[in-house]
Amino acid sequence: MINDILVLKTCIVFLVIQILLIIVLFLFYLKNILSRMLQQYIFEKYEFYIMEATVGKVDKSSPIFRTAPFVKNVLRVIIIDKIMSVGGEARKGLIELYKDMGFDKYDEKLLSSSQWYHKVSAISFLTITKSEKLRDKLPLLINDNNLSVRVAAIKAISTLNLKEYTLDIIKCMETLPDWVNERISPLLLKIEKVPYEEILLIFNKSSERIKRYIVPLLFETDREQALWDLTNNFDSYDFETQISIVKSIHNVDNIEKMLGFVETIMNSEKWELKAQLVKSLGKIKDERAIPYLIIGLDDKNWFVRFNSAVSIASFGDKGLSLLTRFADEKSGFKSDIAKYILDLSRYGFLSEEIKG
Repeated sequence: MINDILVLKTCIVFLVIQILLIIVLFLFYLKNILSRMLQQYIFEKYEFYIMEATVGKVDKSSPIFRTAPFVKNVLRVIIIDKIMSVGGEARKGLIELYKDMGFDKYDEKLLSSSQWYHKVSAISFLTITKSEKLRDKLPLLINDNNLSVRVAAIKAISTLNLKEYTLDIIKCMETLPDWVNERISPLLLKIEKVPYEEILLIFNKSSERIKRYIVPLLFETDREQALWDLTNNFDSYDFETQISIVKSIHNVDNIEKMLGFVETIMNSEKWELKAQLVKSLGKIKDERAIPYLIIGLDDKNWFVRFNSAVSIASFGDKGLSLLTRFADEKSGFKSDIAKYILDLSRYGFLSEEIKG
């Protein structure tokens, strides 16, 4: 009897907890819905005055200047979004409106806000206006607890071309998930290049998970030295870094300097490396790569054959002529893949593959 009562009480407690959890989640959902509805309502009400700023100065008597504080907070975010989505004179007009409404006075303070979205909006505006107020705060922001703030700080560093923070970005990448690193790693290429030796030192000190993202930066900074350094130590790197190296060698415009490496990869059992290699060789547009691409047409892996054929086709009439010759062989891997690529070319489906 006592056990039954205990079980009943336990069930009631769990039921109450579940109900409370559902209520909390519902209130959170309701808050988000109401917040979006409020933002949409305010935008629709003041859209004319915001857009007015894109074609000229907004008069201080405009209703947009006479709003409640909570409305101004929403307007600030809306105006920042608009500033980021336009350019030229329209952007200048919106920036002037932003300043006329006094929002810029709060940006530096908002960089230290406890709310992540305040920090992100402040970073966005200060980046657009290239404000000096942001530079000193970036080392702190790039290590913020919030992912969105860290990413916004990295974008700011790239936009403002602050090469002194390249090392900070790479350190920050250690704390970011791979799907984020994939999106921000191209930002490293937009920053003014730091000396190759410094990047190589950072590369060697980085974890295996991060090395793959630094490889393109090494090739961008000194393609021939990167080819030498990274291919000589190729076997010591993890698979994803190897893929990144093979993907980046298209930056090297002289195939003679990579022939030994190309032969090694083509003799590898790792089809992923071969598939990426033949794709990179097609981007170099050096006819000395064609013999290796022809070898790829007979590979046992379909992706290697496909990428080899697409790369051959990228050489234009000469490549298509070669594929036509192989297609006439009637049977075998080489003939089948050649026919397939020629069909894609005939119906106009090959151009996107060649671009990729």
